[in-house]
Amino acid sequence: MTWSMGVGDVAHKVAKVKDELGRGRKVDLVFARATGKGAGAGAGAGGKRVRVTREMMEERVGDVMNQVLEMGKEWKLREVRGGVVVVYLQGLATEEKTKDREKERQRKADDVDDEEGFVA
Repeated sequence: MTWSMGVGDVAHKVAKVKDELGRGRKVDLVFARATGKGAGAGAGAGGKRVRVTREMMEERVGDVMNQVLEMGKEWKLREVRGGVVVVYLQGLATEEKTKDREKERQRKADDVDDEEGFVA
């Protein structure tokens, strides 16, 4: 995502992120300046470049995170370098699947222990 993305573009990207998190996948969100030529390359209203302040960065990241945290959680600390922020997310479904797998392993281990007790 870029700092200069429009509301519609952000909504589209957020929907894609939520879909991936809903499938239990990991998603790395990268917020950075746009590269290339033209008005989309970090330009604000009127095509003039806008300096991205720390407050603007925090607001954009916060807005996006408020929308996606219902589907996932941060599994690694955020990285902030200059004008780039990276957020590492993991779908909650993955966490639930891991817990279910652990319960299944424990149940199988308990079944084996019970069977071994009757063999003697």
